[in-house]
Amino acid sequence: MDKLAESDSDDDLPSGWEERVTTNGKVYYANHQTQETQWEHPYTGKKKRVIGDLPYGWELTVSDQGLIVYVDHINQKTTFTDPRLAFAIEDDSYKFVPLKCRFDSSTTTLQLLHGKDLTGKYIIVTGASSGLGYETAKSLALHGAHVTMGCRDVKKAELIASKMIDNSSKVKLNIYVKHLDLNDLKSVKCFAQEYISQGWPLNVLILNAGEMFPPFQKTVDGFERTFQSHYLGHFYLCKFLENLLVASGYNSSENSRIVAVTCEAHWQSKIQNASDIIANTLNPQASGYCPLEAYCNANLCKLLLVKELNRRMDKKRRQVICHAVHPGNMIYTSIFRHSWWLMLAYTLCRPFTKSKEQGAATIVYAATSRQVGVIGGCYFMNCSECQPSLAAQSDILAKELWSLGELMIQKAATLNDLNLRCKQLTDAEQPNEAPTEFAIC
Repeated sequence: MDKLAESDSDDDLPSGWEERVTTNGKVYYANHQTQETQWEHPYTGKKKRVIGDLPYGWELTVSDQGLIVYVDHINQKTTFTDPRLAFAIEDDSYKFVPLKCRFDSSTTTLQLLHGKDLTGKYIIVTGASSGLGYETAKSLALHGAHVTMGCRDVKKAELIASKMIDNSSKVKLNIYVKHLDLNDLKSVKCFAQEYISQGWPLNVLILNAGEMFPPFQKTVDGFERTFQSHYLGHFYLCKFLENLLVASGYNSSENSRIVAVTCEAHWQSKIQNASDIIANTLNPQASGYCPLEAYCNANLCKLLLVKELNRRMDKKRRQVICHAVHPGNMIYTSIFRHSWWLMLAYTLCRPFTKSKEQGAATIVYAATSRQVGVIGGCYFMNCSECQPSLAAQSDILAKELWSLGELMIQKAATLNDLNLRCKQLTDAEQPNEAPTEFAIC
């Protein structure tokens, strides 16, 4: 018999051969003509094995005759074939396939999660009511994850969540909506406390929310809104949820993760030295506000947050790793809503850029892939690790920004206390009843 071109696909098995899997995941080949079995592929000579859990909705059972049967509860079918065979890897190498060979810029979230079962994973996604946050939350929930959407507009998020559930009649989605306004530190605190009070673990925290080129405005805490929505609000949220992430990592077979969504615009930030990490630069007044500069600085701050968080977790040997991702350039979402010229530019570029499903793939990759679940502090683009700017790699800048963030939180707490006291004093000066109106005779 002539030898065919090398291939491991079932289509290229000789006639009368079948691919099977043992209970411990090793692939073997059965020759029905000779009633013999072997570990090596009949053409390539390669040995293979299956890895990971069964896909979401599948279950392994044993029939009355002692045969292993795979049950697909979603499609209500049974088969003797292990569904993981489609993802079998070579048995002579325990390393995963190189990242760039498996996934690239065209990969979508559903392609990346194909065959994965995220049941038992508890995940928070900030800014999940639209754009990349929505696509991320949806794809994770569709594969069994317990997803909490932290959103400023609760009504909009609840409507979107209900549509997700209605459109997924075959799969029960565990998706919840909670109010989270990163431009209000009190809201951040309430969100974290409410989540912790539920008694849920937290396996993945995805820091997705942020604004692009908004008009100048101070938040209720007194900070420029781009800086607070990207960095300071998430910084405060991480501090509240740190212990829960650590506990969840110790109680799980995998590390907990923090994934921050950033942008290549961080390369354009003018922050290069520790002397640049000052309040006037990151939290400008109206006279010194430049939307582009604020956006670039805020994204760099998010990268530095990941670096310092990962360093602190690693130093204390905590079971938490942190990654940053760039989803792609000029993906058509609502992030450009504050600028008409950005809307025009994004519309013109839309046919040539990633879809939202492709942009969210790198976020999902950093949040779920076992390949990147051990060593943290990485920056990903197109589902592959790449190098951020030199400033984003600076330990000095990361530590300096952390210290400044803590000072800002303290300042905001003091300001809120003063405002509360002033309100209480003002209320105390008001009479309990409306003044009597005297009739003029």
